[in-house]
Amino acid sequence: MSEDVFRNTLVTLFTTIQKEFPDFDRQTKKCYLNFNKSDPLEYIIFTKESFKPHLKSILKSDVTIFQNSKIKFIKGLNFSDLWSSYPDKFMILWGHLQRLYISVYNYSKDKGIEITKEEEKYAERFIEIVKLDYAIKDELKSLENNSDKSAQLKETMNKLKEIFEDKNSILTKTLKEVIGEIVPQNLSNPEEFIQSLVNGDKIAQITTKLTDAIKRKFESGELKEEDIKHDLERIKTIFESSTKNSSFVTNIMENMKKEK
Repeated sequence: MSEDVFRNTLVTLFTTIQKEFPDFDRQTKKCYLNFNKSDPLEYIIFTKESFKPHLKSILKSDVTIFQNSKIKFIKGLNFSDLWSSYPDKFMILWGHLQRLYISVYNYSKDKGIEITKEEEKYAERFIEIVKLDYAIKDELKSLENNSDKSAQLKETMNKLKEIFEDKNSILTKTLKEVIGEIVPQNLSNPEEFIQSLVNGDKIAQITTKLTDAIKRKFESGELKEEDIKHDLERIKTIFESSTKNSSFVTNIMENMKKEK
């Protein structure tokens, strides 16, 4: 079962690369043929070891790893080339890489393959980020079927979904990272966590962590001022049509102004 999940996740990654990075279509097809000819256990262990030195960078969307190295998370595909050819589009791949590593992690657990504490720590962080995506979608489905919930809550949830699904946004990715640090003790009850997010209970904690993470990315050169301006304006525009200003966006904007 876990082998099938790995295969499906890998195929999804290959399909995304073929669609979004057309120059790599032929190379990606060769990678898929190579996978089909390989022993699954050997291939997955190779992938596990390839990911191992870069788990923190995958969590943080740290493109600096590609600047002086040839990074091959999977056999036959140089992700440094992908990034250098399409730096503005590479952001969409981080989530796919997280999901691929989750499938590697689950496969290793099923097969009794040794997993270090470091590998387990990052796998769990990736899992929490993915869980949050699903929790938001599930909450929206629940709201659609529940006429007792307020229209304003439904509107806010739809706007949160729009923000969280923007795979090209550096700010959105960073936001998911910092929420991932808060989520684990809350996702036993996803609705309760999302309600606390919407109601503002977690706003101070999240915005503080977000501001710190953005500062680090500025200092490392990963972010430029124009990048964050575009993202903040995009999120502000999404919420501008609300009947009530979002404390979520307001707090982020205020914190960013203070740090500037």
